[in-house]
Amino acid sequence: MGFAKLYILIIRGTPMMVQGMIVFFGGFAILKAQHPGMSTTEINAIWTTFNAGLITISLNSTAYLAEVLRGGISANRRCSPYLLRYSNIDWRG
Repeated sequence: MGFAKLYILIIRGTPMMVQGMIVFFGGFAILKAQHPGMSTTEINAIWTTFNAGLITISLNSTAYLAEVLRGGISANRRCSPYLLRYSNIDWRG
């Protein structure tokens, strides 16, 4: 299984709230590990809820858009090579 399929499977299979919590607390833990002398207030000034939310929505939207595009491409798989004049390329897989 490739990275893209695994990414889409995981992101689409978990609720966005859980993803947001993982991103927020994971980012906080990473910053805390990289800068052990920083206080919680200093880390919160860098890693805000807006940043975590923006990253979460971006990752989630990317997975759903990739699935939509994959469905559109697979639905037109038989016609696409002929429309694009790439009849020598094997588009089946």
